[in-house]
Amino acid sequence: MEIDLLENSNGRNVVIVTLVIVLISAIAIFYLTTGINDWGLIIRREEKAGFELSNLTISPKTVHPGERVDVGLDVCNIGDLQGTHTVKLEINGKVKDSQAVTLDPGEESKITFSIMRSTAGEYDIKIGNLTSSFRIRKPEPV
Repeated sequence: MEIDLLENSNGRNVVIVTLVIVLISAIAIFYLTTGINDWGLIIRREEKAGFELSNLTISPKTVHPGERVDVGLDVCNIGDLQGTHTVKLEINGKVKDSQAVTLDPGEESKITFSIMRSTAGEYDIKIGNLTSSFRIRKPEPV
């Protein structure tokens, strides 16, 4: 929380209280004067873009070396303004790819990453706070 005391053009004292709550920002402005009943309150929510990631899918979950795995998710702008968000794909804790998406308020888009790996093993996927995994099988003997 941040509190500032200012004087406005009418000579009134203005206390500005800024609150930040997770993804929601609010600014409350209190007008104070010496008169007992002479005050007002304005609460304004800061307008901005905000993005929500959901519905992480991996298909297929198990493949042979060199086969393609598609990682998909939905991105939604839950804010009040158009904005751009960069979606970062992490594989085993390292950023391996990213895509920028620009969305209007309330707009949703599907993002897909295509992955190919040649080494057998389990691969952990993380995009934002979404996690999953896929597996590359060991090559079959000839």
